Amino acid sequence: MTDSGDCIGLKAWVADHKAQTPGNEVLKENIDNWIANFEAEEEERQRAKLAAVAGDGWTVVVRSKGRKRTREENGVSTFTGGRATAAAEEKLKQVRAAKDAAAEKDAILMAGRHDLGQHFYRTHRLDRQRTEVAELQKKFQADQRRLKEMRAAKSLNPFKTSKQ
Repeated sequence: MTDSGDCIGLKAWVADHKAQTPGNEVLKENIDNWIANFEAEEEERQRAKLAAVAGDGWTVVVRSKGRKRTREENGVSTFTGGRATAAAEEKLKQVRAAKDAAAEKDAILMAGRHDLGQHFYRTHRLDRQRTEVAELQKKFQADQRRLKEMRAAKSLNPFKTSKQ
């Protein structure tokens, strides 16, 4: 601890703490110097990496979610993009196709809006579906009865071939 002079108690502790820590300007200058040194080291590492690759004539492939592009830098061609980009483009095509189909369907509905008539409201549509299901069930039951009658008359033999 430093000599805090005439201060005692809490004031002495605060004075000691302030004496041990640098001011904001000094702290900001230290941080700025450290960041500048770090960025310079990173840039040097990147240059060394590119120089090693450029000597062999390789193309560097970098994964990216953006569009595909190739750029030339210091004799090294870098290709950005790949499978993730292709998948994103494919997904975008599918979304656009779905939107186009929905827009086309809306256009058809708007053009023939006067034809909607009785099926405009949801309840009407549900009632129509219920009646269609009921009709299909009646047809199914009628087909079952007809098959029973044919079996009873032995005119239906699924295992018998027509050549016998």
